[in-house]
Amino acid sequence: MTHPAVNFAAYQLGWFALVLSAAAQKSWMGIALGLVVIGAHLWAVRRSAERRLIGTAFVWGLVVESGFQATGLLRYSSGFDSVTWVAPLWIVTLWALFATTLRHSLRWLLHRPLLAAVLGAAFGPLAFRAGEAMGAVQFAPDRWTSYLGLAVLWGVSLPALCLITGRQRPIAEVPE
Repeated sequence: MTHPAVNFAAYQLGWFALVLSAAAQKSWMGIALGLVVIGAHLWAVRRSAERRLIGTAFVWGLVVESGFQATGLLRYSSGFDSVTWVAPLWIVTLWALFATTLRHSLRWLLHRPLLAAVLGAAFGPLAFRAGEAMGAVQFAPDRWTSYLGLAVLWGVSLPALCLITGRQRPIAEVPE
């Protein structure tokens, strides 16, 4: 799970499972697989810093995705019908799953905050666009507002998560 190629493949498997199951209104299936991937990752890594990083990403994802949901910039499939402003568990699990890549398949990005900001701002919205095409999320009627919000979110979040990752475990200890 720590080899960059295996880590990337496991993340991609989890991403597709979470997004496709949410689109099919069976998000529990993707959540289950996502938690298995995260559990296998934690078992392989066995570091408290990795657990803290994943927990931090989970909480951050809950806050920001709930904000997007509450403002109407995004609307998720398989959400909580009774509490419409709370982000669904599948998208928050996706944040935790993403955190598993930071010390492994994305470790080359840890000490490059400007590049992380640019890549986050560019590819964050593209990932959500792919999720929209699969039916897991809907953008606001003014699509560009959603794109801009996602670009800002990921342009800030990716370098912030890289910074947190580097502080929890110095970059010098991250194997190249």
